[in-house]
Amino acid sequence: MWRLNFLLVIVLFSTIPFVTSAQTNDQSPVFNSKYLEEILSSLGLKYFPSSSGYLRVQFNLPNSARRVQQVIVDTVAEHTENATFRFIRSYAYISDRKPKPELYERLLKDSFKRKSGSWEMDYSDGKYYIFITAKVSADCRGLGLRDILELVALAADEMEASLSKEDKY
Repeated sequence: MWRLNFLLVIVLFSTIPFVTSAQTNDQSPVFNSKYLEEILSSLGLKYFPSSSGYLRVQFNLPNSARRVQQVIVDTVAEHTENATFRFIRSYAYISDRKPKPELYERLLKDSFKRKSGSWEMDYSDGKYYIFITAKVSADCRGLGLRDILELVALAADEMEASLSKEDKY
């Protein structure tokens, strides 16, 4: 059990980037939310702006006539010394009940298998949040961006369906 806890701590700390919020730069369209909105519109995706600095993209999932998944795209780009990127995330679980330890192991194993994205858990305002997060280059656009958004949506919806059988997020 201590090995699983140790691995979980290592994975969690390795996913915390040492970044700072990018300053808005009028010279670079990457930092402009209109840039991102234009890209999403050109892809034919429905999105809803938020005053909190993100866009909520709605996905009607393939192979399902009824399931929909919301994907959150940060409009504020983050940067390190050598890269500028943005976070894309989607929720699979929100509850005031603490998840069972078996779920932690499942999320950890699933994160190791993924080529892009990893599972994260947060506790805030008396609720537990489980979501998948992918980091993409801030200038990612076109079908590459659409593919990442869909990958995140499908992973979150699959996990949500296995945990609750509902379609909330």
